Amino acid sequence: MTQLMATSTKLRTRRTGRTMTWNFAILLLFSLVVMNSCKTDEAAAPGASAVTVSTNKGLLGLSKFNFTVTEVPANAVTLYPYGLANAAWGTVSITSFTGGSAVVSDFKYDHVGTFDVVVVTNNNTTSADGKVSVKNTVSAATQVTITNNKSKFSKFVVDKSISRNAPLDTVAKIVRDTVPFGVDYTKLSANYTVDGFATVTVGGVVQTSGDTKNNFSTPLTYHVKPQDGILAGTDYNVSVYVIPVEKNTAISSLSGNVTSVKSYGPLPLKNKERLADTQIMRIKKRRYICPMAPQRITIRLS
Repeated sequence: MTQLMATSTKLRTRRTGRTMTWNFAILLLFSLVVMNSCKTDEAAAPGASAVTVSTNKGLLGLSKFNFTVTEVPANAVTLYPYGLANAAWGTVSITSFTGGSAVVSDFKYDHVGTFDVVVVTNNNTTSADGKVSVKNTVSAATQVTITNNKSKFSKFVVDKSISRNAPLDTVAKIVRDTVPFGVDYTKLSANYTVDGFATVTVGGVVQTSGDTKNNFSTPLTYHVKPQDGILAGTDYNVSVYVIPVEKNTAISSLSGNVTSVKSYGPLPLKNKERLADTQIMRIKKRRYICPMAPQRITIRLS
């Protein structure tokens, strides 16, 4: 009201006549009324909730967490166990409170890392003309750290492997793989699947699946260290075998008679086309027949 009067006074000193002063005052008052009416369509910002957690550290997929969320007036209350940055990994909608709080029990984490756990309260309205107004309030964050103590291979094969059976023995912690003759087994990489965030080393050298090459001329020890570093880890003995060239000395000599059988002359066109298409050499009853030749040659072994 004071601003309105001051504005009117200034107008009197600058312009003459009461009519113009009162017209401006009415216009200004109307604008304020319209602005206030628009604000009534906006959602009010909800109060901030708070979250506490039963423990701030745990193991991937094993530890259970209990979150306590305080109640505040809001249209919706949502817990973000992985923080706002990782909302896609999962949230928990809280719809029921008892005694001013709600408890989310036995929550297990599926990802490793340090997360800022928060609660987001939400108010929203829709005006008569369909406009939606949303206001969110984010609580203070509580940090939770998840680590992994697992250190196992679930799959292991070397490059160029021809093993019919899975080379990895998960119980005995050994790998027995085979490659064909001619493969340079002194420069082979291994393709493996290991527990999340575990580190694999050979002789202290960090390995990368499908990339790091090693000399498998002698058995190697692959060490898998868990992400949390608390447990010692797991050792796997890896051996690679090369299939040797087979030598057959059962046949020392070959003798026999080669005779020419009567020529059948040029083959009919239809038969020629069939032979050209199929390119087949039939071997039957120890008789070797060359159908593409102008004559049929029979070799009899003795």
